Amino acid sequence: MMNRTPLFWLVLLHSIPNCLHAFASFTTRLPMYQPSGSILPVMTTAETTKLVRPEKPSRLQTLDYTTLALVACELRERLLPGRVENVIQQDDFSLLLQMRCVDDFTWMLICWQPEAARVCLQRNGPNDSNRNSRGDGQSKRRGGGNGVSSTLYSLPGQLKGFLQLKTLINVTLPIPGERIMVFEFADRLTVSVPTHKLVIEVMGRRSNVMLVDGDTDIVLACGYQVSPLKSVRPVSIGQRYTYPPPLTAPLPPPLPEDQADMEAYESEFIRGITLVPSHSLPKALISAYRGFSPQLVDVMGSTVGIRNASTTPVGNLSRDVLVRFFRGPVVMWVRLIVMRDPRVVATSECGLSLDGKRYTPLLFHPGNGWQPVPSVLKLVEVYYTAFLKRQELRDLQRRGLNRVQAVQHRLQRTRQEFQRQLDAAAEEEVSKLQTKAELLTTYAYSWKQGDTECVCPDLDTGEEICIPLKPGNSAADEAQATYGRIRKLKRSVDAIMPLLQKIDVKVAYVDELESSIQQLGTSARSDEDTPNVLNTRTLSQDLAIMREIAEELGINCLDGRGGSSTTFFSTILNRLSVPGIEQSSLSNYQNSKNNKRKKKDKPVRDKNKKIQGKSTDGAKKCAQSMAIQSFRPPSVHSTSNVVVYVGRNSKQNDYVTFQLARDHELWFHAQGVPGAHCLMRIDPGVEVSDADMQFAADLAAYFSKARGSGQVPVIWTSPKYLKRVVGGGPGMVHVSKEKVLWGRPSRGEKIVLENDEDNNTMI
Repeated sequence: MMNRTPLFWLVLLHSIPNCLHAFASFTTRLPMYQPSGSILPVMTTAETTKLVRPEKPSRLQTLDYTTLALVACELRERLLPGRVENVIQQDDFSLLLQMRCVDDFTWMLICWQPEAARVCLQRNGPNDSNRNSRGDGQSKRRGGGNGVSSTLYSLPGQLKGFLQLKTLINVTLPIPGERIMVFEFADRLTVSVPTHKLVIEVMGRRSNVMLVDGDTDIVLACGYQVSPLKSVRPVSIGQRYTYPPPLTAPLPPPLPEDQADMEAYESEFIRGITLVPSHSLPKALISAYRGFSPQLVDVMGSTVGIRNASTTPVGNLSRDVLVRFFRGPVVMWVRLIVMRDPRVVATSECGLSLDGKRYTPLLFHPGNGWQPVPSVLKLVEVYYTAFLKRQELRDLQRRGLNRVQAVQHRLQRTRQEFQRQLDAAAEEEVSKLQTKAELLTTYAYSWKQGDTECVCPDLDTGEEICIPLKPGNSAADEAQATYGRIRKLKRSVDAIMPLLQKIDVKVAYVDELESSIQQLGTSARSDEDTPNVLNTRTLSQDLAIMREIAEELGINCLDGRGGSSTTFFSTILNRLSVPGIEQSSLSNYQNSKNNKRKKKDKPVRDKNKKIQGKSTDGAKKCAQSMAIQSFRPPSVHSTSNVVVYVGRNSKQNDYVTFQLARDHELWFHAQGVPGAHCLMRIDPGVEVSDADMQFAADLAAYFSKARGSGQVPVIWTSPKYLKRVVGGGPGMVHVSKEKVLWGRPSRGEKIVLENDEDNNTMI
């Protein structure tokens, strides 16, 4: 027995990997489990069913040394000489320095956010209209402002105290190949020795900003302090600032002038990057030299025909390809970054991918999916601003869909319960009970003591029917109980029908919110082969619309708004118990209703007066502040001064329909599905052409839940035939005297794309 035991365990150990492999292959054939709270909405239209999947989050491209070197070069040209006028901190990781240059004022953004650390210029200043004039980063009221936190910052106050009215005398990169930028400040332009230095370290999650004394290198202020327990290079106010440890790999040396030396330089370069043949080209180049980044090497390789440079081993590349790689993009990079050749600097361009998800500081070969950008400062601003906006849009969409679909699920359950009670009180059930009660009343004399059923002939057919009786009840008692049941069912119908109508109104309102969220950041044309291209203007509009929806849903936006006011959605939450969603106080809702009752009622708008008044300019300004989109039809075969306003959410729909619309104008909406309210603004007495009508119908079809269909019926009418739904949310209307016009979502999408191209503000 002692000899067999080791053999048994040996066989068991050999069988374990086979069992695990069999289990893994079995689990791969099983359907993937999807939790109930996950989001995978399905858009159902009249003709097609389109699956709407969330956009895959793209990885943010970090600011590499090449980009930082070009940024420093442009900052020297744009800001020198410049004077600091103001310092403002927008959030926990962003500083804005107002610089007074020779030509005009400009704002320099310094951001040390781990994901998007960068330095660039901004045309506009801080987007906080409620900011005080001191510029110390504090809001006048807590929670006020757009995009500025109400946290009390100390860093901008310290920077302003040290740097205000100081002159920027130089912008340097002190360590070649290291992503550290230093701004040197002095009292006057003629002084060469700086009194203060502003050091920006762009190093991913270790990014930071420090204000250093020019003589002693003592840290006067910093973005955040680093304890000696967390790093070998602590950062603390009052201590001496030290640079990070030097990198082991050197920068490529300058190019020699002699041809023989150039050939030796080329051979040494190729030998250095081919020491490990299994390494990919980016990994091999970064291991041999500093200053390169994987994204930059990938773009450099594509210019000489190296596809998938990040996955192709450098040993698989022929020497001819490596020679072209060195003589082309590598030589250009060395002349620009290492040697700072002014001729290369003057002709260099950067590029942004067509989908806006990648950038290259050096556009070695124009075209091939890249859009040229003449300024690297503009490139950095556009790329990172668009990425952060896209990230915020995805986050708000995810949170909004989670909240809307949780409420939608609870409303559907409540509606099913009401429908079940209503079915129980149906006419057939009441008719059966009425027949039973009449039979029991008619043949109650035949009942005897102790009988558990009453045998009665049917009044129509004469067949005998056995009616069971409850124990202890006579036929007369059972008849009276049945009559009571009939009265109760009739009362329940009268009570359930209004409740069911209210639930239907709430369900329609929530469906409208869900459809509005799903349409943002997407295009009907985008698929797996064609990327979803959104320019800066479209992305900003979608984000502004989503912020309005988030405010209505009670979601705290990144700019501090949302959840502070009472909305129709919050009143629904007050009456539902939705898991995972914080419940707003019902007492606050009642107090807000009481306060509204105390206020003086607003006068009813005079439609005739509005037609003759001067409210057009004010309406346009309000529409722009609410991010309401407007479209103009082509001038060919079009009525003059025709504008179509499109509401993209319930708040905008309510404004377009009941505030902006006038009686002589035309209102469009997709029939039977959630969608946008489209208003055609025309002058009084003007006859609208068929082309303009089709133009508005196509837009209404595209901005609806049925945008995946080939044709969509669109109703149109005058705004005077629209009424609010009693007890409904914003944007819910009753329509009368409507007419139907067929719209094509494909043509509506083309209109939107052409409008975006005409108003493209990316570059």
